[in-house]
Amino acid sequence: MTSRTTKDRERSNTPGEDNTTPRDSSVIALIRRDDHELMGELFVAVEGDLEICIAVEGFIDRCAKSQYMVAVLPVGVLPERHRALLRGTLGAMSLRPSLVMYSPNGDAVSPLTAILDAGDLTVVVRPFTAERLREAVTRAANEFEERAKRRRC
Repeated sequence: MTSRTTKDRERSNTPGEDNTTPRDSSVIALIRRDDHELMGELFVAVEGDLEICIAVEGFIDRCAKSQYMVAVLPVGVLPERHRALLRGTLGAMSLRPSLVMYSPNGDAVSPLTAILDAGDLTVVVRPFTAERLREAVTRAANEFEERAKRRRC
């Protein structure tokens, strides 16, 4: 697992110039070894805390220990048993992270999404540029914040 926090990056304490990127968003991503090069722009795109997991078990363990605003997951490449573990974990969370699904193969959204409300999901397909990933993570983080506010009311 690779972690990077805001202290690890040389950046200002303000959101991006467009004022749309959440300053303190926490993102967890399941990025398979085969996808590291493909998803390398995620490090540039995420301005808050970012944790990269290469195994489903590590992802689930981290989700059990911390609250994340956004979870980045692959579509169409995980075995059914891993999809079932993710469905069970995410479905059981009282305030689950918003999802950004990336498709390394251009596949459609997987059965994993059956547990989600329509507003909890953003799908990103190739090319995975920093700008496209930043927009997807920002949209997902904003959606998470809205759900968290509604939950507190």
